[in-house]
Amino acid sequence: MKLEFIKNNGSDFEVKELCEALEVCPSSYYRWKTRSPSERMVGDLAIKGKIQEIHQYARGRYGHRPIYHHLKDGQLSCGRDRTLRLMNELGFKGGQAKRFKPLGTQSNHLFGYSPNLLKKSGTPTRLNQVWVADTTYLRID
Repeated sequence: MKLEFIKNNGSDFEVKELCEALEVCPSSYYRWKTRSPSERMVGDLAIKGKIQEIHQYARGRYGHRPIYHHLKDGQLSCGRDRTLRLMNELGFKGGQAKRFKPLGTQSNHLFGYSPNLLKKSGTPTRLNQVWVADTTYLRID
């Protein structure tokens, strides 16, 4: 993080001054600047590409666990925590589909109301004299 800052601001300030202010050895900065990417960084880039493909395929719904299993099925060696870290670096989060919530009764209508027939019939005196039912909301297209 400090080294990135020095790299980004090296044109405005002297590198030696930035290193001194951030308590970084200048030789460390120059070594970091000229080194080649590590095997892990190269592997991370390859896995990030595959994660992006899976994320697009799932339309952004998969979290790190399903993506981990897809990577595992695709013979990519990547642990669950590494998958989570790479997804965080990419800014991907699994999105849950909104749960279906049926709307309540729409009471603003001109149909009137049904009378309470159970109240008019009085208290039941034996079993199976009165039966009551309720409607269940069935979702259809």
